[in-house]
Amino acid sequence: MDRSMAPINMMGLVESFERCLSNAIKTFPIPQPGSSTVSLQDFVLRLAHHAMGAAYYGPMFDVESFWEDWQGFDDGVWKVALAYPIPLCPHFVKCRDRVIQRFLEYLDNPHEPCDMIGEQERMARDVAKMDRRDLGVLIMSSYWPLMASVPWGSLWLLINQIQRSEGLGPILAELDAAGEAWSAQPDPTISYLSNLTGFFQSQPQLPLFQSTINEVLRFTSDSYSMRGVVPDEEAILGGYKLKKNDTLIMSIRSVHFDEALFDPDAKQYSPKRWMGSLSEKVKGSFRPYGGGVSMRSGRHFASYHVKIFLTTLLHTFRFEVDKVKSPGPSPVTISSENRGFGLRRP
Repeated sequence: MDRSMAPINMMGLVESFERCLSNAIKTFPIPQPGSSTVSLQDFVLRLAHHAMGAAYYGPMFDVESFWEDWQGFDDGVWKVALAYPIPLCPHFVKCRDRVIQRFLEYLDNPHEPCDMIGEQERMARDVAKMDRRDLGVLIMSSYWPLMASVPWGSLWLLINQIQRSEGLGPILAELDAAGEAWSAQPDPTISYLSNLTGFFQSQPQLPLFQSTINEVLRFTSDSYSMRGVVPDEEAILGGYKLKKNDTLIMSIRSVHFDEALFDPDAKQYSPKRWMGSLSEKVKGSFRPYGGGVSMRSGRHFASYHVKIFLTTLLHTFRFEVDKVKSPGPSPVTISSENRGFGLRRP
C-alpha cells in the first residue's frame, strides 16, 4: 500500500476516484429542492461509500448492500480498539461479521479491483497463504482507512462552514478563480471541473481552501503517537526520567489545542488561521497524519481525494439547513466518539 500511495504512483488511483465520484452522483438518490431533506452526514458518507467502493474494488462491488452494517462497524471499531469488552459491543460484532461476509462474497466471485487491492490479494493468497476468512478481513481492513478520513473530513468542513456567516461562498469563489486561470492555459474551452486531478496536480494557489482543510484537521483530528525508549542509560525529556522499554504516548489533539502554538483562540474553529506564517511556526507540531516513521503513507493520497470530493460537492449541490429539523442556534459540536482513531465524530 505504501508503494501504491506514493505520489509518483498514485495518480491513476486519484483519477479513478474522480471518475467514480462523477458516476456515483449520476445514480445517487438526491432529494429535489422543496421536497424531503436528508441528513448531511448520511448524504456525504454514503456518496463517498459508493465512489470509494467503485474506485478501489471495481464497478461490480455492491457497496449499497452493506451500507447499514458498515455504519454499525464504523460506530464501534474505535471502542474495541480501546479495549471495550466485546460482550458490551454486540451490535458491532454482528455488523463486523456481516461486512466481512460481504467481502468474502466479493472475493469468491469475479471482481476487478484496482492494482493496489489486487496486489494485496495476490500477496495474501500466494505469499502469506492466508485462509479465506483472514483474506476477507485483510481486504476489508484496507477499506476502513479509505472511509475513515476523507469522507469525515469533508463532512466536518461542510458542517463548520455552513454554521458560519460567510458559508461556503468564499471557498467556491477561490476555486473558480484559480480554475479559470488554469483552464486558460492548456485549452480555454475545457473547464477545470472536467479534470480536477490535473488541476490539483498543478498545485494551484488556494490559500483559503488549504487553510480551511488544515483547520478542519487540527480541530477534529484525535490520534496518538507511541514511542519506545531504547537507550540503555536513563534519558531526560521535559524533566522526566525515562528508562529503557518505557513507552511514551503523545496526544496529538492536546498539541493541536496548545494556545502557545496555535494562539489564544486554539479551542475555536478559525478557517483563516493558516493563511499567514503559522505553518512555519508549528512545523513539527501539526500532526494530523502522525509523524516520524509512523507518518501515514496515505497523506498525499488523502489530500487529493478531499479536494476533489469537496470541489465536486460544492459545484454539484447547494447546501441549505432544514430550519425545521435543525432549528438554530444550536451548533454541531465535537463528541468524544472515535477518540484516538482519526477524526472525532459530530
